[in-house]
Amino acid sequence: MSPYWVMMGLIFFLTPIICWLFSRNHAESRVPLKRSFAEVWEKKYYLHVAGYLAIFIWKKVTDGLNEPIKTSTGHYTDWVHGLEGELVFWVQNTFHNVVFTDILNFHYLFIYLFLIYVTTIYYMYTGERDLTDKVTLNYLLIYALAVPYYLFFNVEVTSSYIPGMEALLYEDPWYGYFYGSHDPLDNCVPSLHIAIPFGILALNWLHVREQGISIKEWKHRRYHQFIFWNTVLFAFAILYLGIHWIIDIPLGIFVGGIGALFIHHVQPRLRNDFGATFKGFTKGKTGQHAV
Repeated sequence: MSPYWVMMGLIFFLTPIICWLFSRNHAESRVPLKRSFAEVWEKKYYLHVAGYLAIFIWKKVTDGLNEPIKTSTGHYTDWVHGLEGELVFWVQNTFHNVVFTDILNFHYLFIYLFLIYVTTIYYMYTGERDLTDKVTLNYLLIYALAVPYYLFFNVEVTSSYIPGMEALLYEDPWYGYFYGSHDPLDNCVPSLHIAIPFGILALNWLHVREQGISIKEWKHRRYHQFIFWNTVLFAFAILYLGIHWIIDIPLGIFVGGIGALFIHHVQPRLRNDFGATFKGFTKGKTGQHAV
């Protein structure tokens, strides 16, 4: 079975379970199935689908440009290695376990992709129009922020640079073929496995703060915790599997956080809740948010 069909199986099997499980304490907010198409049309969720398709096309274009540009820019792996040494090698050696590797391989590929998809669906299902907008827009913005790094600041995966470090993610032929045909293996900085879920966490926090409540009081608290623990596992997996450097984690947090902060303030204006798109933006506010 190809990775594509495994992903489709996860979507069809886990999506209703996740949506039902994390909305049990606020079942009244669920959008009835018979209203699904009307909801998509009224709230223009078809634009969100178009956004995800645009990301797919954008990635293919970026990957096509990567190799030609790399001949001019070279790579900066030696800089990163000089900064942090071989700490990731210690992480892999300390925790190396065959069963653990299989679990993290699956989690790294499939749960990451599923999490991006199901978060949008979950917020749509529970009537959270603004959060549905924000997580989709933030995904687009995060990728836009990451592309210059991928094209002009190439950093190789740790397992191809550090002597003796195993490429645990690529050892299984099933995973190896998929990544060999979809991943240039030198787009380490920043880690989108950190940036995207952290962006969701940051958007959640900004959202509840705006409502004047805490995460503990929020009806989506359990889903927020679900995202949080998956993000923690991603942070460990990207080091253990021989993919990312430690510096990719804070850089991912930075990109995800900047994206979330910008989208949180822009989304209401895109929906025309506050008037013109950039109404209320001042030099002072822009400087404060940048800091």
